[in-house]
Amino acid sequence: MSNDLLDEQVCPYCGYEVGDHLSNWSDETEHVECGRCRKTYAVAAEYQFLGFKVEKMCIECGEVESECFCEEGDEQ
Repeated sequence: MSNDLLDEQVCPYCGYEVGDHLSNWSDETEHVECGRCRKTYAVAAEYQFLGFKVEKMCIECGEVESECFCEEGDEQ
């Protein structure tokens, strides 16, 4: 079996593609029964940590600075 990651959850026995709404999005391994061939297989989503997004908070309104419009009113 290949170590390549798939974009969709697909049964390794019959190739049945599981819809996004039924896919296992947990990073913990789950045993799943295929809806077509009824065979059980293991699946886990793989995630990669990309970093932290850090923003200052506006003292006046309490929103993050990227969503705050307090200063726009002062400029006019």
